[in-house]
Amino acid sequence: MNHAKVTYKTVLHPLSPLDQIGVHTSSFTVGYVLKTGLLDTSAIHDAAIRLAKRWRLLAGHLEWQSTDSTWAIRVPMGEPPSDNELIAFTTSKLSIPMDPSVFSTPNADASSVSVLSRPASKYFRHSSVPYSLSSFSKQKWPMLSIHITELTDCICIGLTVPHGVFDVFGCGQIIHGLDAELNGKPWNPPVVSEKNIMTEALNDPQNSASEGPESQTLKATLADVQRDLVPAKLGNIAKFGVRMAYEHFWQKLETNGVFIEKKMLDDMVQRVKAEVEAKGKGWVSTGDILVAWFLKAAHLGETDSNTVPVSTVVSIRQPFLERDPKFDEYTHNSFISCSYPVTSKQEIVNKSLAELAIINRQCINNVRNIPFIRLFMQWVRSVGGALIYARRQGEDPWVISNQVIGRIDDINFGLEVYSMWTWNLPFVPDHTMIVNKFSGGYLLQAGLRLSRWTSIREEVERMNNGEKRMVN
Repeated sequence: MNHAKVTYKTVLHPLSPLDQIGVHTSSFTVGYVLKTGLLDTSAIHDAAIRLAKRWRLLAGHLEWQSTDSTWAIRVPMGEPPSDNELIAFTTSKLSIPMDPSVFSTPNADASSVSVLSRPASKYFRHSSVPYSLSSFSKQKWPMLSIHITELTDCICIGLTVPHGVFDVFGCGQIIHGLDAELNGKPWNPPVVSEKNIMTEALNDPQNSASEGPESQTLKATLADVQRDLVPAKLGNIAKFGVRMAYEHFWQKLETNGVFIEKKMLDDMVQRVKAEVEAKGKGWVSTGDILVAWFLKAAHLGETDSNTVPVSTVVSIRQPFLERDPKFDEYTHNSFISCSYPVTSKQEIVNKSLAELAIINRQCINNVRNIPFIRLFMQWVRSVGGALIYARRQGEDPWVISNQVIGRIDDINFGLEVYSMWTWNLPFVPDHTMIVNKFSGGYLLQAGLRLSRWTSIREEVERMNNGEKRMVN
């Protein structure tokens, strides 16, 4: 893209160390498959322009700060840049239909489960959009890219942002701002500052880990994380790449979604929560229960002795919000990873949904506190800042990402939405499960080997037919 020389007043908005972890795989796309109809693409374009003019962070460009070895955003605060610099907006029209397995077909009484196929990213993301923060910076690429593709039986709308700047919560803020501009709703853009409150919170000595019994618990929790996350060195990258190739080409990996409608979901959640309460084990979320269900359904019928490392991406806004209300609108990456204790595949299959949901919740609670976050970041800095998921013989690892906090389903384009998808490009680890709310129920997206999708489909069929379930 060609850009005029910057002459307007600017503010340099710094990013935090948490934004540095995924700088090379930094293209995050949310895609919506809409019912065909009259879609005013110019209205979406104009709404996005208004959005970027009001929320000036979106009008900024990435810059590398060599002094601090970090990325920052050069934000225009006076007269905004020209419209063609504010966003990247592209459209295409194809005389072909979409694969019908992409469409959700809600049951009349909202009591069914369906497996949907994820469409190709090319319908939602233009090929010119960069992948890495360095490419966003070099090309002065806008923070927001929108791509619309019209097919004969549906319309695809995709929004892409750099993941090294926005996590799913920040992406959700963009989506809600666009929805407000499209539909005449009130909204207030987050404040742009010359400080980063996450960096300040991480560096605050009052947030240091304490010594004593509590610190031993923190170190044990960190040891679990260190087992599943390793420095992004050549050997670890090679092992990761070999495993990805094996899953894609030998095990025929597919990326699909499971849509669980409201009544079916409510029945499952109420039953499991009652069991957890009866055990006196506190509280579990709907997300905890869905993760447990998915893990069990995928591994049904597998009898090998492999362990199943499970890493969960955890939002850490809440502990900081308790100290600083400004975290309520913090846009940038605000998550870390937690790991289950070593768990065998047979334990996954044999434990009840309640027992697995409790493990998931305990794992999250162990890391969602400021002392652990500080300890985690100290370790990340000590190994160079770049991490990758470990891949070892005798293990079948998973990554879990509950994205409900982003509310990315909460936008009205004026047409019915058939399905909703996300992409982390240029790649996402195999067996990554993503949880989002959708159309009154939940949509669980994952890239799994074909045999595990077969197992999930069989359990879905039992649920829809009212037969005895294997997953309980």
